[in-house]
Amino acid sequence: MELSAETIEHLRDEAYATLCGRALTEALTTLERKKAHIESTRPPFALLSTRQTREALTHSLAAVHTDESALRLQLAEVAQAEQCIHRLLRPALHAYLASLDPGYGTFSHIRRALDDWQVAYQPLRDLIVAFARDARTARQTCGSAAPEQRDRAPLLVLRDSALRLERQLDTLDTVASRLAALLPAGAEAEIRLPAILPSRHSAWVGVLLALPADRFAAEINQAETAARQFVAHDQSAIAARLDASREACNRYEQGYLENYWDQLRTHAQTYYVEEHPIADIIAMLLQNYVTSDLARRLRELHTADPFLNER
Repeated sequence: MELSAETIEHLRDEAYATLCGRALTEALTTLERKKAHIESTRPPFALLSTRQTREALTHSLAAVHTDESALRLQLAEVAQAEQCIHRLLRPALHAYLASLDPGYGTFSHIRRALDDWQVAYQPLRDLIVAFARDARTARQTCGSAAPEQRDRAPLLVLRDSALRLERQLDTLDTVASRLAALLPAGAEAEIRLPAILPSRHSAWVGVLLALPADRFAAEINQAETAARQFVAHDQSAIAARLDASREACNRYEQGYLENYWDQLRTHAQTYYVEEHPIADIIAMLLQNYVTSDLARRLRELHTADPFLNER
């Protein structure tokens, strides 16, 4: 699949705008040197120069200022057209790369993995609270009993809480593994997931049954404390870490697009442009982009507010 004819046309016009901007900037630099040279010829004492000399100097400076104003106006017009072209090219190139380039498409998969992780994280807090509550109940009920005298019921409830928590943590681990496989080289430090509570596996509850009373109470107390500390921790840090990862993903994606775009720019400037007077190119750019962009915005405004048609 090749770039659409419309996209190629926009790339050609961007090349025209870029080359025009360079030519105008060079002309402006030359004009500024000319103005500095004229200023340097000004006599140190005006009264000592002839009237003819003063008039010639004033005329030369006025002509330079007129030319400078014209060049700056043209540069502003070219920049305005470039902005309109970029607003059209960026989404077109994004759609093109997303549909054809697996490397570029990876970034949308990364964002989806971040979203999936966030969705899977939502029930985790309640599961941890339940685990901490059941751990406390088991400690209070069984903490001082010998292994053979312990009531199994609170421990079975704790095992169920640990199992539900374990399953949710496994889901998060699965998403994390999927994300890790997608990351471009060197992106691990910027695109990463928040740190979460280490898993207390359901098998751990079975181990508790055989522990002496002091170790039994210490184990459960440690697990409960870690769970409650995690719940009490500022949860906004989780959202902030995910947002930072999404922003980093967007930067990588933008860099990928810009690199491809730069290659297209070089190609367009080499093969798509022909020699035309700068004034004609600027007139074309203004007509095709600035004027049409303004007309489009006005249409959208009238569509959004139909009462404008009645004013």
